[in-house]
Amino acid sequence: MILFREILIDHEITHADNVEDAKVLFAGNEYDLILLDHDLEDAHYQNLDTEVGTGTEFARWMVEAQSPEQGSVVIHSYNPDGAKRMEDALLDAGWAAYRSPFGLTLLTKLQQLVHDVETDRKFTDTIPQVVVTDVDTTTGSA
Repeated sequence: MILFREILIDHEITHADNVEDAKVLFAGNEYDLILLDHDLEDAHYQNLDTEVGTGTEFARWMVEAQSPEQGSVVIHSYNPDGAKRMEDALLDAGWAAYRSPFGLTLLTKLQQLVHDVETDRKFTDTIPQVVVTDVDTTTGSA
């Protein structure tokens, strides 16, 4: 979260640690950029097939409850299976989604996306197919 705050220093950041808090925050606001992690709670470590309490649960809720115009999504997770499920659900519903494990590639892409949001451009045409996911939601407004 600290690195995200450094990159997004001039932007308002809304942060949620779990799916229920994220739903409450997301339902009442509009965001230019949404940062999602898959592994949010301990349940996924005990049962790798569960979606309860994970970024996949939140992504599926987004698909059902929100419009794809709500914002672009960056999935930043070291959990490749969970990140892929999230990406598939979002892309199938028309969301602009990019996934990449946390690291330099992600941070570089995030800087580009912030620039694109600031200049009101979509990043869907320039997204390489990579993997990402912590339910962080971020606005592009200063």
